[in-house]
Amino acid sequence: MLPKIAKSSGSHRKSDDEPFSDASSSFWPEGWSWARYSDPEVDFSTLSEEEKDKMRNGLQEVLGDDGMRRMTLYIRQKMIEWEDKKLQEQGAPPPEYKAPDFLKQWQKRHPDGPWGFVAFRTALYDDEEKWTEFKRRVRRILQVAFDQVVEQHRGHEYEDVAKARKSFELHWIEDRELDGSSAKTLRRRYIEVKKKEDTPAGMDYNMFLCASPEAVESVLSLDDDNLPTTKSSFWRDDAPFLLVVMEEAEVNPHGDEENEYDPNDPNDERNWYKPVFKVPVEIIPNNLWDLVDRAFMQPTTLTRDVKGSTELGGTMPENYTPEGLAELWWEVAPSPRALKRRRILRGL
Repeated sequence: MLPKIAKSSGSHRKSDDEPFSDASSSFWPEGWSWARYSDPEVDFSTLSEEEKDKMRNGLQEVLGDDGMRRMTLYIRQKMIEWEDKKLQEQGAPPPEYKAPDFLKQWQKRHPDGPWGFVAFRTALYDDEEKWTEFKRRVRRILQVAFDQVVEQHRGHEYEDVAKARKSFELHWIEDRELDGSSAKTLRRRYIEVKKKEDTPAGMDYNMFLCASPEAVESVLSLDDDNLPTTKSSFWRDDAPFLLVVMEEAEVNPHGDEENEYDPNDPNDERNWYKPVFKVPVEIIPNNLWDLVDRAFMQPTTLTRDVKGSTELGGTMPENYTPEGLAELWWEVAPSPRALKRRRILRGL
């Protein structure tokens, strides 16, 4: 039986399960298996160079480039956790606190009050029990961003991390009249919401979030044991998500220039702009919020590589990219698929 790698941490397996098979295969040397290969204390010096090459080539053939990359990351993380556990058992002091970028930005701009996004409810007005469960799960998934920081400090949660975790929130706007609302309706309502005194200061962004029927389903369709964790992989298409709705339905970065508009021109920035798109819940506090709060990136650049969502009505441009548009917005950095293509073009 060949080793297998799970495609995602979705509903088909528990997120803390071993993602590779430890069954034997023809390329394993005698007495070897995936369990031994991935053991942090493994000793490869007992193998000949021929045996090592056969094992590496076999894994490459079975897993492919993407699988090998994910396997390497998995083994590296397993090694880090093993080393951290040893240090904890030895009573070593926690490492010096090094704030990630999003917590540096939080400390600089919003250390004394709630921070996050305004979010609209457009679903489940006929089932309050399910809505309560949805919000509980979303809150749990949002913790992943902070749990990652704790793991990076060998399980120690520094005061700043705990404070930021406690004060991050989604400011929910719930009104039965919003049931099934379009993006156009939500944008009008957002303008009103930002003027209200009870809207937390610092959430006056050029976008807001939305719990649409599809977004709600993406969260509730998972078992509790299958919700995202710090071990969940990036760039998976089946992650639970919310919709991001840009405050402007369309933008023209060319200003008043009278350039003829071609909706099929991949180089026209107007075709990069997706006024509604999906964002994984787990990266909202760090990747999304940090970028939005710094406000240095043009909206067209922000949404260039992601598919737009038409769930709230309207149409979306589908600009061409060599790697294809991502189902969900994970970050503006190149995806693994894009990096692989660049390596191929460079002959690496």
